Amino acid sequence: MFYSCGKCGAFRPDQIIDTEKNLVICPECGDARPFKRMPLYAIGGASGIGKSALCKAIAGKVNGVVVLDGDVFSDGKRYSTQNTEDFYENVLRIAMNISQSGVAVAIFHAGFGVPANLEHCIARRYFSEIHYLGIYCSDQELVKRLSTKSSAQGASGKGYITAMKGFNAFFRSYYSPDSQTPEMDKIDTTDSTPEKTAEKVIEWIQSKQS
Repeated sequence: MFYSCGKCGAFRPDQIIDTEKNLVICPECGDARPFKRMPLYAIGGASGIGKSALCKAIAGKVNGVVVLDGDVFSDGKRYSTQNTEDFYENVLRIAMNISQSGVAVAIFHAGFGVPANLEHCIARRYFSEIHYLGIYCSDQELVKRLSTKSSAQGASGKGYITAMKGFNAFFRSYYSPDSQTPEMDKIDTTDSTPEKTAEKVIEWIQSKQS
């Protein structure tokens, strides 16, 4: 929606953004249109950590926030570190268009919890800020949770489990060494029930709204 100029028809993802007046300005003809620069909530964690279950538990329970399971953007394929930049650009573009209805978007997806995947995207400029949340647990608990997943989902095999342990460690140990590195809040779900974790995530989102 906002990449196409209604006046000259130019398709420009790199439109000029006037953050003070909340306008997007076409770089080619100068046409200015109002838009809502909303925050984005990016919740990540290794496969098996319970992101999809959290998404279902939280949907409709936070005023002013639309909750999306990132798997809907993967066309039935599991998340892979080989996802291209286009994938993240496209999902950010969809979230930005949803936010024009005056609601923020929260996306539960492994890759969206990694700041390096989003911060360099052109579409990142259209959000006032991105709040990152890492969901993790102990490796022992993660293996237990992965064992309940069907092999049809690609959650079996030593190689896959090893990779998810590494991803789990990323969220567990992530830190921001300087002001140039986005901060990430974390929730340890090792000894937490899905219901209790959902409550914590809701509280986290609400704390960013105030």
